[in-house]
Amino acid sequence: MQSFGLYANPLKDKDFIHTRHIMRILKEKNINFCIDGQLAEEFPEFPCCEVEKPGVMLVLGGDGTMLSAARKYAQAGTLFLGINLGRLGFLLETEYREVEQAIDAILEGDFSVEERCILETKIRKGDGREFLTGLALNDAVISRRQVMRLVDVHISINEQYSDNFVGDGVIISTPTGSTGYSLSAGGPVISPTLDLMLITPVCPHRLSSKSMVISAKDRVEIRTSADADGAMLTLDGQMSAELEENDSVLVGTADFKAKFIRFKKRDFYTMFKEKLSEWNSLK
Repeated sequence: MQSFGLYANPLKDKDFIHTRHIMRILKEKNINFCIDGQLAEEFPEFPCCEVEKPGVMLVLGGDGTMLSAARKYAQAGTLFLGINLGRLGFLLETEYREVEQAIDAILEGDFSVEERCILETKIRKGDGREFLTGLALNDAVISRRQVMRLVDVHISINEQYSDNFVGDGVIISTPTGSTGYSLSAGGPVISPTLDLMLITPVCPHRLSSKSMVISAKDRVEIRTSADADGAMLTLDGQMSAELEENDSVLVGTADFKAKFIRFKKRDFYTMFKEKLSEWNSLK
């Protein structure tokens, strides 16, 4: 039997009402489960998933919740099932009202697995030392920290010069992240199951600097000039690290992928059209 874990967004699941309901379902089915560490204070009686490493993680919230869960557990080979507690989400497979049927289907093995690329980022110091910064399912963004300041960006791919420009920054995204910040910056929409990376300049002061699609096997190095004064690296819009003089950012794909449970063939392009309609209706 699959082992389960619970990862919930307290801002979308007030007082953990939905989380408690799913716990009752799992108990009724005699399914052992763990909870993410951020829920430990609320549910101290259950084991932590950081230790247990569940086979299936039930993620309650929105796309942002799934991004944080994937960064934390994808390397363990965990399968993710997104349970939607908000608006239409690209990464969320199941509506809350369908959760019991979804659990039954998982127990019966009646599902498929969709795999998606994850970025792995490092910061290289001026003396050559490298530090693993973190993972990103959507994108890694090098940008200014201060308002009204520009960043002088130098891009190399596989240690070969590619481009340089002055602008607001640069986005390195996965296909999953192509519908996020990269899209707003003028990048293309890419089918999320492809193995590749996308480099999109943000407001470059150079007409020839455009989005570039590269292989998932490539390695990208981004340097910012010493006078950029305040550049930073942001992962999935949720984690950030300040860049110092002579730092460079190294980005490639991880040797593992995020694995999502799917119960039906998803038409990405139809879903994207629906998402665009939702965005256009926002006021």
